[in-house]
Amino acid sequence: MTRPNDLNPWDSPRAFYGAELRGKRKAAGFSQDELGALVFCSGAYIGQMENATRRPPMEMAKLLDAVLHTDGILTRM
Repeated sequence: MTRPNDLNPWDSPRAFYGAELRGKRKAAGFSQDELGALVFCSGAYIGQMENATRRPPMEMAKLLDAVLHTDGILTRM
């Protein structure tokens, strides 16, 4: 399993998305569990998106943008 600090955002679009999500989450001061609770999923699911093992469905990206106040960047990515 890839550790978060070992993930290279330039390896793939999914890795780039995960790195961006992690950065936005940390900047907002949320743990994975806290963010998951706000978007109706588990912290483990947030971790899977951040580690590039799962891609977010469009509706999840929209929820993440709303909660993290990211002006639609996660939805566009």
